[in-house]
Amino acid sequence: MAVGFEITGAPEIREGARIVNARGAPGTLGCVARSLSDGSALLLTAHHVLFGSGARAQDALGAPHRIGRASYGRFGIVSYEGLSYHVDCAVASLDDEPTGARESIARASPGDRVTKHGAATGISSGVVVDVAYSEPVLLCGREYDAPRQILIRSATRCCRFSSDGDSGAVVRNARGEIIGLLWGTTAAGDAVACHIAPVFHVLHLGA
Repeated sequence: MAVGFEITGAPEIREGARIVNARGAPGTLGCVARSLSDGSALLLTAHHVLFGSGARAQDALGAPHRIGRASYGRFGIVSYEGLSYHVDCAVASLDDEPTGARESIARASPGDRVTKHGAATGISSGVVVDVAYSEPVLLCGREYDAPRQILIRSATRCCRFSSDGDSGAVVRNARGEIIGLLWGTTAAGDAVACHIAPVFHVLHLGA
């Protein structure tokens, strides 16, 4: 299913770019999707990136120059297809209309080989080890209950799949389809991502 667009023509507006909210909280630009309500282009990242440190809706979003404004998001447990999922997701409006190729989303499966492009650690590879991970997850020094998450282990023993500053990055499978939105880590250092379908559902995103 086509659900988004890749921005071209602006170096600071690209997948994996570093973004900073109005209060200085950093994170990663995940992808660009379309609002189901009016078709507008929206930048997707993590809720704690866009609204961290007390940032609010309509505050400017920079990379580091202003590229848009915070719009809305969700953090917590939501219902999707009769099951409970934790999500940490938000969108921002963009000052400039994007152009480029459409994206696709897919369900995550154990054993999937995946990659992410984060602002802190760049491109890294991993493997999905669980698609219903429900242990408490560490975020900004606090633990949160987070049912039905994607657990990702680095493909290399020497490096983690992600680190601070990578939150908001999209996770792609071997076909390039988006399966998750990165937001946290476990105490053991594995990465945790929201399933992408509940994210698009609660944010009212689509083609």
